[in-house]
Amino acid sequence: YVVNPVIVEFWQGRPGRLHDRIQYTILEDGSWKIERLAP
Repeated sequence: YVVNPVIVEFWQGRPGRLHDRIQYTILEDGSWKIERLAP
């Protein structure tokens, strides 16, 4: 089997419930779009 991720999300807990959530989405040209989801 081969796993080809399309979307990867990282979550980092922080004090005061201000957690960092970063999402990486692969684009058609093979590059990654980076989005900050929270806070």
